[in-house]
Amino acid sequence: MNYEKAWEDLKMYIEILSEMSLRSAESEDMNVDERLRAEGAEIVTRAILDFMDDAEKEMTTVLDDDGQKVQD
Repeated sequence: MNYEKAWEDLKMYIEILSEMSLRSAESEDMNVDERLRAEGAEIVTRAILDFMDDAEKEMTTVLDDDGQKVQD
């Protein structure tokens, strides 16, 4: 597996966890403490995904890298 595939798989897995947390936070079947923990987990996973998006914008592949980033 290449790094790009692994990165996309990781993002997808975190997205799934985020959606599961959101559903749990909205569930009537859970008590208040469980819902608050699920809401916190959803917030954390969203922050991780935002960080990953920002990091992805800064990444280059070997073919795209002109050597300038190494010099900077």
